[in-house]
Amino acid sequence: MGNVCLTPLEGGEIVIITVPNPGGTSDWIYSVPAGYEMTLLSVTWQVSTSALVGDRYIGYFSWGPVADAVLYRMLTVFTTVIIAGQSRAVVLCLQSSRTNQNIVNHYHDSLPEIRYTPGMRWGGTWAGSSLPGDQFFNIVQTVIRWRV
Repeated sequence: MGNVCLTPLEGGEIVIITVPNPGGTSDWIYSVPAGYEMTLLSVTWQVSTSALVGDRYIGYFSWGPVADAVLYRMLTVFTTVIIAGQSRAVVLCLQSSRTNQNIVNHYHDSLPEIRYTPGMRWGGTWAGSSLPGDQFFNIVQTVIRWRV
């Protein structure tokens, strides 16, 4: 994973982290490494679907450190179904307002403010709807990172 430190902020640093593309129809997950706490400011990724017929639904989850407790879950709604042979950009930002979800090839939504501790995770999911040839890629996230 590559990361770039931009500027210090309130004892932390703003860091851009690139997540490796998952294989095939896999979901992507990022885990907070030992020695850090983080707040996710934004995350973007692209979705590409094969020409196989069938609608796809995508989602974003964050999990706590205990028994994979779900802290936050966001699933696309019917107006943002991704159809066969289509690509879409997903943009989630801290405390942003939801935009018109019918923008062609774009999905924008808000993230909750959570201070993640080591071992906590977040990621994108196909919500059980992926088909062969579907792919998540170009996953880039911006976080405030504190050393603990």
